[in-house]
Amino acid sequence: PATCDQGGEILIPAGRLRQILAEVTGIAIAFEIDGGKLTIVAGFAEFTIPTADPAEFPTFPENVSPDSITLKGSALSKAIRRTIWATDPENSRYALGGIKLVAENGKAYFVATDSRRLAIYSVACGIQGAPSINTVIPAKSMSIVEKLAAANPEADIVIRIQPSSVMFCIGSQS
Repeated sequence: PATCDQGGEILIPAGRLRQILAEVTGIAIAFEIDGGKLTIVAGFAEFTIPTADPAEFPTFPENVSPDSITLKGSALSKAIRRTIWATDPENSRYALGGIKLVAENGKAYFVATDSRRLAIYSVACGIQGAPSINTVIPAKSMSIVEKLAAANPEADIVIRIQPSSVMFCIGSQS
């Protein structure tokens, strides 16, 4: 539960905010915005973070492609866990640092390799738009998605394939 005296928006470094919130032990946390600074007060602790103009944050794509795959959160989480171990994010070859997602005929195939090991996992899915989808998604992104999918096992997760990006929509946000 939260109370808000005044609405608005700011842009702050997520990593720094995460570090502060991990250290805070107070029950009530107050956020105060003063010009270009955000002050976080929790108990006897006080932190100040510089902010940026929210207009600098990238916007979501206007024309979202109709090409998409729909999976349950539990199925997506399992598919990522069964293949991500075989990726090699340190390799300079892009394809080895991610999970290849191929979807066709009602099945999604998750494939990863580091050129020594190979992991393949298939799961039934709903496909809309293109008859087949073929893309590579970086392992770091898939690791984040796996945590979100594991936290929402019954939610429908829609994977929208864009020409140069992939968008994951969880639950009613589809």
